[in-house]
Amino acid sequence: MRVRVDLCGCASISLTSSSRFRWAFCQLDKLRRCLSPRIRRALDELPETLDETYERTLLDIDDENWEYAHRLFQCIVVACRPLHVEEFAGFLMFKSKEDGSLTFEENWRPENPRDMVLFTCSSLISVVNVGGSPVIQFSHFSVKEYLTSNRIAKGRVSRYYIPLESAHLFVTQACLVFLTQLDEHVTKNSIEEFPLAQYAGRYWVEHAEFGDVSSHTEDLIKRLFNPMNYHFNKWVWIYELQNCFLSTMQTRIFSPYSLVMVHFLPHSKKTARVSYSYC
Repeated sequence: MRVRVDLCGCASISLTSSSRFRWAFCQLDKLRRCLSPRIRRALDELPETLDETYERTLLDIDDENWEYAHRLFQCIVVACRPLHVEEFAGFLMFKSKEDGSLTFEENWRPENPRDMVLFTCSSLISVVNVGGSPVIQFSHFSVKEYLTSNRIAKGRVSRYYIPLESAHLFVTQACLVFLTQLDEHVTKNSIEEFPLAQYAGRYWVEHAEFGDVSSHTEDLIKRLFNPMNYHFNKWVWIYELQNCFLSTMQTRIFSPYSLVMVHFLPHSKKTARVSYSYC
């Protein structure tokens, strides 16, 4: 049986021109998953706004998956660069404790991270190919705007609201917890088994600079900066491996030591001599 769908006549739509196509796409995505007997009813119940469309999509996420979806949304909102699918899998390998801290659970790595991500919330995010590698992004700019707006914070799906500071705090904690569990057994070859290593080593500082995030992660930062521990040296060479790659593009990069001084020793900023690392 074929059903001709005329979306324009199914709802009184009040949308800007930039959102109209996005609204139509979401409705078609919903309808294509309906069984034929349900299509007419689904057409009669179409949401009238894009916000209502996103709200219904979030309500459809299973309770057992909402925390994973929320964590994915946090990462996409504040990521310093597009995150690869495997890096997202890394951010799912942390267990939240009652006191707000995180523990790294190495055995939580999903077998197929791409399928897991798309299964959780496929209509709000998409996987695109960038430079031959799959990265995850929001399927439309309006998704990020909605998730970070006061509108969702006051609605039925307020648990998905993404305050920027809390998102940066989660990413900072995850990166630091990962880096501080690196021990003497981790080598420059075995680090490739941890897809989160490069992002954590390179970008945790930028996340920690947001708002009061660094004050909430002070203990983790002190643990990382302790030169008597293995993980400090591991972080240094992860960071410098990134420098080697970027220096091939003639990019000037701070050394990890000057990075510490400039970002976390504010009284030294005026007198610090910032050095650069070239490979």
